[in-house]
Amino acid sequence: MLLDYPAIFLGKNHRVLFHDLASALIIGFLSGGLNGSVSAISHIILDEAYSKNKILKKLIEYLL
Repeated sequence: MLLDYPAIFLGKNHRVLFHDLASALIIGFLSGGLNGSVSAISHIILDEAYSKNKILKKLIEYLL
């Protein structure tokens, strides 16, 4: 997904680019229309939850 493209060169700090509501809506819409926008917003919410919730982070890492 284009939202995570900066992860290639910024690593874990990639969230400083494109992870705001306006950017997510635009990038998502251009990538996949309305479904793309919903996906992009969901991506941001999960990124935030993953970053701030240690239990969720461990659960996701366990599942992967």
